Amino acid sequence: MRILLVDDVQLDRMQLAIRLKQLGHMVEAVSSGQEALDIYSDFDPELVLLDISMPGMNGFELSQKLRQQYTEWIPFIFLSGHEEPSMIAKAIDAGGDDYLIKPVDKLVLNSKLIAMQRIAFMRRELKKATAELAKVNAVLKQQVDEDGLTKLYNRRFIDSTLSEAITWHGVIIYPCH
Repeated sequence: MRILLVDDVQLDRMQLAIRLKQLGHMVEAVSSGQEALDIYSDFDPELVLLDISMPGMNGFELSQKLRQQYTEWIPFIFLSGHEEPSMIAKAIDAGGDDYLIKPVDKLVLNSKLIAMQRIAFMRRELKKATAELAKVNAVLKQQVDEDGLTKLYNRRFIDSTLSEAITWHGVIIYPCH
């Protein structure tokens, strides 16, 4: 998976990045919320691991900005030394999908990553199916709008286009009886 790791503590970030790479993941590790925003679209992560307590923009604010800016859902897992249930609830309310307590246990991390890989696989398959469906819909639309023999637009296309143009120009035409 492509994992975006956001943590302001260099040692934590490096240790976790090394562990993730050893497990076969591609990791982009950054130290701030702004850096994460800057590289997000180019990196196109399949999972975001983000620390809660960071200067400038904390993990909650980053999560909310990413969820607002990018409509395609991907899982966010918050990282924090806070074990309080209220902090976990706040993380989920801020757009998080899971919560890991630092220092992150290797076995727990590996288990979470296996679950996230399943989700990433399903997302990839869904994107593929959606793209294929869009192609089929385009062909069907063409078949509906064109004469099969002449490839000229048919009456249905002309009526639809005329109706859209009339609506766009705000003209009201009453049918004659």
